[in-house]
Amino acid sequence: MVDPSLPETKYLIRHRRCWYVRISVPPTVQKTLKKTHIVRSLRTRDLDHARNSRWQVVADIKKEIAEAKAIGSKQPEDFRSDYLKAEPRRIVAHVTGGGGHIEEVTEREIVHDFIADEAHEISLREGRTAAYDFMRRATSSLSVQEITEQWLLEEGGELKQQTVHQYRYAVRLFSDFIGGVPCGEITRRDAGRFVSEVLITSDRSKRTQARLISSLSTLWKWLLRRGIAESNVWQDQANYGRKGKPSSKRHYTVVELRKLYEADPHEHLSKKYAPAVFDLVRMGLFTGCRLDELCSLTKEQIQQTGQAIWIREGKTEAAHRLMPIVDDEVWSIVERRHTDTNEDALFPELPPGGPDSKRGWTTSKRFTNFRRKVLGDTGKELDFHSLRRSFATYAEKAQVRSLAVTDSVIAELMGHKKATMALHTYSGGVGEERLGQAMQVITHEINEDLRS
Repeated sequence: MVDPSLPETKYLIRHRRCWYVRISVPPTVQKTLKKTHIVRSLRTRDLDHARNSRWQVVADIKKEIAEAKAIGSKQPEDFRSDYLKAEPRRIVAHVTGGGGHIEEVTEREIVHDFIADEAHEISLREGRTAAYDFMRRATSSLSVQEITEQWLLEEGGELKQQTVHQYRYAVRLFSDFIGGVPCGEITRRDAGRFVSEVLITSDRSKRTQARLISSLSTLWKWLLRRGIAESNVWQDQANYGRKGKPSSKRHYTVVELRKLYEADPHEHLSKKYAPAVFDLVRMGLFTGCRLDELCSLTKEQIQQTGQAIWIREGKTEAAHRLMPIVDDEVWSIVERRHTDTNEDALFPELPPGGPDSKRGWTTSKRFTNFRRKVLGDTGKELDFHSLRRSFATYAEKAQVRSLAVTDSVIAELMGHKKATMALHTYSGGVGEERLGQAMQVITHEINEDLRS
């Protein structure tokens, strides 16, 4: 932390790697200027350059304060409008501690910092409503690319990093197309042109196109809430893709499941991944859990009484659930891993990877190698998730055998949203005993095909 009392850093503060001059406003003119401090960017990330260039800025600020004392007419919006009207241009600045290399900083990046700081001060002084009003007026002149970080700062706290990357990619793609047009001036026609001229004419799949449009639509919903946009220009823009080909993904046939079970992963994979893949194939089929749900299991998620595992994290809110384990071989895997490792994770040998550091990231690739060695090239029809599809298939068959297996029970076991609002919103679940009864029937269905 820089000590502003030291002569070499007097009046200087560092914010987001850039240097600023900060001067307190005397109480006699705080009401006139409507602020307690005045902050000016030095447009540099180099401390030596900031030290040399601060004095003129300090003099300008003190002159502004003196004028306010004299006539009390200085408008607090002046410095904002000067920055907001400025055309974006490249400002070259040395980066401290960066080995002497040069990094570019845009004036708009500095403007955005000012807007965020000013909004914070207004929030403290006048409340959140006034701060949001200022943000709406100030950011309406910013482009899509420039407003994105503020959006992600507010909305992205609970988002997966992979989702954040997808959002940034969609914004960058659209920003390259639309240029620096302010967010508030972008029309539905602009969005339609982007879809027609960029997305449809590319070799991207319709699913990818729909995902990009959905990402931009999510941003526009935030712009609507902040009053920056008047309407969501992306609404219904992806309708053209909803009648595409049905997914080619499928469940495993009985023959394919038997081959996977009989194959030894040690013949196809390294010693590091072979035991994990062996265990995950069995756990995946007899629980219907997603790969990441299994790979991220910890000891505290194991319920010894009643032989079950708790899924704490998942793709959706409904993914949080209790999964009884009835098959003896699968439960022996859980107990062995619970006992054999000193670490909290049940699969400590699987390294976290990908944007969100998930243990299933590299494991998915290893399973794909194993599956191809055993079953040959099946294209994109089969993956680890196909074990979940197989579990769902056996659950549906089990409904014929037992009244304990209902649509609501299957949804709860698989971590899906229930069919009706009453069940989804108000129901506390069917209970551990009922889930265990259903799993007995489903497990019997699987073993009848697998081990007969």
